[in-house]
This record gives sequence, structure tokens and C-alpha cells, in this order.
Amino acid sequence: MKHVLIVRYLLPLLALILHSCSHHTSQKESTTLSIARTSAPQSYASLLSKYVTPQGVRYQNWAQTPSDLEKLEQVTQFYANHQPPSEEKEALAWHLNAYNSWVLQRILADWPNQGPLNSNLLFFHKKAISISGQKLSLLHFENKVIRKKFSEPRIHFALNCASRSCPPLHHQPFRAQDLDQTLQQLTTEFLNQNSYALEETQNKIKLSQIFDWYAPDFGGRENLIPFINQYREQPLPKHKKIQFLPYNWKINSNRPSTQTQTQTLFKTLANPHRDTSSRSLSKT
Repeated sequence: MKHVLIVRYLLPLLALILHSCSHHTSQKESTTLSIARTSAPQSYASLLSKYVTPQGVRYQNWAQTPSDLEKLEQVTQFYANHQPPSEEKEALAWHLNAYNSWVLQRILADWPNQGPLNSNLLFFHKKAISISGQKLSLLHFENKVIRKKFSEPRIHFALNCASRSCPPLHHQPFRAQDLDQTLQQLTTEFLNQNSYALEETQNKIKLSQIFDWYAPDFGGRENLIPFINQYREQPLPKHKKIQFLPYNWKINSNRPSTQTQTQTLFKTLANPHRDTSSRSLSKT
């Protein structure tokens, strides 16, 4: 009888404790999501401003700053736990930022590495990211979500795959209010200033493999040159044979300019007390 009474009084108490714990956990999760909703976009902007340079991404510095790695994790969790906006331009900016932030997170999670495919052949194929509660691969997110949802060929100059042949990572988050101008700028810069975009010889034009892989987005192979010429300062001739450049999958980390490397080498050779060990003369 005593046992029955004990159980009768303990069960309500236990239920109350469990309910209190559950309510506390729910409140904590709600607070975390609320903070992420307001702070993640600002954190992403500050991270890009701090680590993205015209020469590439300062991955090494980023990897050595735990607080900024945590901020990037909060950014990706924002996209993992939230739905995109309904307005089209806001939604496109949201998706571009989600893709690029997840690429950064995955590169830094496996740092140091020499590029996405050098560290992991399944980098784009593995279901390793989360978008709005759904586990996806980067390949699926790009092709089955972003490309399918938005008929915008200029996204290929905004999405970044952490490789040298990719159009450079933009140093700011994409925003709906100036998205069209930003996409226009990035496309124009890539097609006029980037050596990985194209090469022209007397008889042929070699284009980035972006134009091979995603030719339908540019209106088909027959429309590649007309599309490019919309953004070129010096239009390309239409009669030349088209080929495609090899894609450089090496990491898009910031590198010292050739001039800086040469100056460093001369200073090293000119120093009679220099360390001649292999480490001191190794490439950075």
C-alpha cells in the first residue's frame, strides 16, 4: 500500500519536472533561433568584409580564429533552420548567401586543404548541408533548387565553389535592393578582367567550363558568344571555334602577388645570414 501511495504522489511530480525541462529547452531553442534570425546576416557581412580580399579568401587566418568559425556556424545554422523569403529578389539573395556560406563552412571544417575536390571528391555530392530543415548536397541545392527556382544566368558569377576558376567570392552578402546591379557588376568583371573566364586566339575562343556545364542557362551553345558580348567591353567575334578551358579546382585562398614573392626572394638571397633550410625557401 505504501508503494502505491509513493507512486501516486511521485508521478505528478515527475511529470511536472519533465514538463518544466521541456519548456526550458523549447524556450532556449526559440531564443537561439531568434538571435540567429537577427544576428546571422550581420555576422556574415562582417566575416566577408574581414576575410574576403581581391586576391582570394584568407582561410588560414579565419581557421585560426575560433570566434569567427563559430560566427560562420551560426550563419549556416540560420539557413538550416529558416525558410527563404517569399519575394523573388529577396529569395534569390537568400539562396546565394546560403550556398556561399555553406561552401565556406565546409572548406574551413576540413582546413587545411588544397581545394574542394582535392580534400573530398564528394564535396559537392555528399548530403552535408541543411537548408530550411532539409539535408541536401551542394550539387542538389544549386541545380535542383537555385537554378530550377530562378531563371537567372548571372547566378553563375555569384555562386562560389572555393576554386580558382570560379568567379571570385563577393565581399558582401547579396541584398535584394541592389541585387540586379551586383549581378551585373560581377558578370561584367568576370568576363572582362578574369583570366579564367576566356582566352582568345587567332582561330578559336576558349571559354570557362561554366559555359559548357550550364549552356542551357545561357540560351544554348549557339548563344554563348551573344550572351558574353552583352557584358564585354570588346565583343568577341562570332565565327571562331569555341573550346573550353581546363577548370582549376585549387583552393581560392589569397596568395601574395608574383611581385611580392619576387621581392621576398631577392631579400632572402641578399641576406648573408639567411636560413638556407628547405623550410625557409619553401613556397607559401
